[in-house]
Amino acid sequence: MKLSRALARFFMLGIVPFLFTIVVTVALLMFLGVDVAQEVAKVGQRLPLVGTFFSEKDRSAELAQRKIEQLTEELNEKNETIEQLTQEIEAEKKKTEELMEENRERAEREASEAEEMTVKSYKQIAKKLEGMFASKSALILSEMPPAEALLTLHLMHSTAQSQLLGKLPPEQAAVYTVLLKDLEQSSNNMPLLQAANEVIAPYEDLMREWQEDPAEWALMFANMQPSDAAAILSEMNQGTALRILRELEAGTRAAILSSMEAQTASRFSQQLVGDS
Repeated sequence: MKLSRALARFFMLGIVPFLFTIVVTVALLMFLGVDVAQEVAKVGQRLPLVGTFFSEKDRSAELAQRKIEQLTEELNEKNETIEQLTQEIEAEKKKTEELMEENRERAEREASEAEEMTVKSYKQIAKKLEGMFASKSALILSEMPPAEALLTLHLMHSTAQSQLLGKLPPEQAAVYTVLLKDLEQSSNNMPLLQAANEVIAPYEDLMREWQEDPAEWALMFANMQPSDAAAILSEMNQGTALRILRELEAGTRAAILSSMEAQTASRFSQQLVGDS
């Protein structure tokens, strides 16, 4: 009995106050923001046997934290790489678009320059035909390819145009009159050469049937000044010009060729020699 009373008294006077003190202390520390668990771990690490347990636990937590940090760093590096590659792709895309735009502009500019040169050549033919009698210029026009003939008429002054149409057979004059009106409208929405080819397409086969025998209209060139004949033939379709030159006498042909530019005359001469 005495032993039991002694144990009870020890428990009540020793253990209970001690535990109460610990609980109050822990609560107070937590209230003050102290990491009690971490502090207990530090104390435990210094204790024999028990310290080994705390050290291994902390080491595992430290390794896990390092692993997380390593993975986070790798993820950030990959994100930076992805962002860099994305920027490079965008830069290449922009560069490609700029090159495509430059090529498009260059193609449009070259097409415009080529059309300007072609129209200029037709203007020269039109000017030469305007200086001739309408009956002669009508014969020359009738042998030209339909699209070229239409463009030449389109570029002539209205008076010379009307006189030339008056010397054409009625059927041809009627068709050209309709085509000139269509060309005037279509050329407002597209390049002149393209418009000429489009409006003439339905009549092209019919108009080819109108072309005269080369021997008949070659006489017109034989009676022209060599310089005038050379200027017109130089601007005409090469196949048509060669047909005319073949029908001319050797002396007349030589005089016309000598009035052409050297490169053009050489090209025609080579073709004529190849035919003989």
